[in-house]
Amino acid sequence: MMEEIQESIYKGKLGYRDLLREYYTTSTLHIDDIQRREISINANIRNIYCNTVDELVEKLILQQKAPHGVYASTGYYLDPHDCKDLINYELVFDLDTDKAFENRWDQIEDSRKITLRLIDTVLKDLGFEKEDMVIDYSGNKGFHVTITDPYYRNLDASDRRQLLDYIQGKGVDKKNIIVDGKLRPYGWGRQVGHFINEIILSPDFDKEVLSTYFGKNVVKKISALLENPQKVEDLKAGRFKEFTGLLPATFRYTKELSDYVDRKVTTDRRRILRVPGSIHGKSGLPSIRLDYDELAFTEIIVEKLMTTVGLDNVTILLEEDVTIDFPYKKTISAGEHTLPRYEALCVLSKV
Repeated sequence: MMEEIQESIYKGKLGYRDLLREYYTTSTLHIDDIQRREISINANIRNIYCNTVDELVEKLILQQKAPHGVYASTGYYLDPHDCKDLINYELVFDLDTDKAFENRWDQIEDSRKITLRLIDTVLKDLGFEKEDMVIDYSGNKGFHVTITDPYYRNLDASDRRQLLDYIQGKGVDKKNIIVDGKLRPYGWGRQVGHFINEIILSPDFDKEVLSTYFGKNVVKKISALLENPQKVEDLKAGRFKEFTGLLPATFRYTKELSDYVDRKVTTDRRRILRVPGSIHGKSGLPSIRLDYDELAFTEIIVEKLMTTVGLDNVTILLEEDVTIDFPYKKTISAGEHTLPRYEALCVLSKV
């Protein structure tokens, strides 16, 4: 009886490997046209060819050591064995940050808002439809937004750089945003409009939020103008004469987004990205595919991360204390513990 109990305890690195094997036997890996993609395990084992997703799963289960990452190329090849004949490659926007957060909840909250801003403002203004996007949480720091319309796979690096320049506001002539006191209704004029609607004309208008973009005197002036209904109507209509001071703050607002966008991922013809459905080795969390509506609430994303791995209890044995940050910071002391499966995987990924 004691032997049976001991066999059910996941210990250290071996326990992490065993939990991963169990996970991959039932998980869903999202890889379209896998037979045209380069597959990589742990990022250092590349040029792997798989004809089916099931074939890849079998490779992962048979790994002697726990696979810390599973990747697929954004490019499609005639022959993924050597990756010489590139057909085309996906248009992907990678949003990532090195900002420090106390816990994973706050990190997801921050990143999902930035991802929504990219989708709802910039990409929408550029003519991309939500129906033509897939959204993935990486399992660690950020999100990937992939345009699924095959037409955009054929954009060359120059075209992609132009898209990125627009997103990041590079080369924007501020003189052309407001002309004769009126906000231009296209291009970066629309980005200014988004800033106004989200920050200034919001039903939850907050001077404290405004103060993150403006000095005290400007906040006071804007607040006074907003007390005048006619001035509010002017602002809604793009009549900008008395609000020209908003422009510098708009660029700070858009820089928050541009700082997250990794240009290399969008332009790199040979890029590999973490496979949605796989486990991120640093966090022990799954990379998950999300519907647009699921981006609305951090609670939904966190719950999906938990249920994707499993809520059932497993027993682990630790030789030393381990600290995790999902969903909040927590230290698990050395010894035997019975934890939800998702938490056990997070803990053992740190051993």
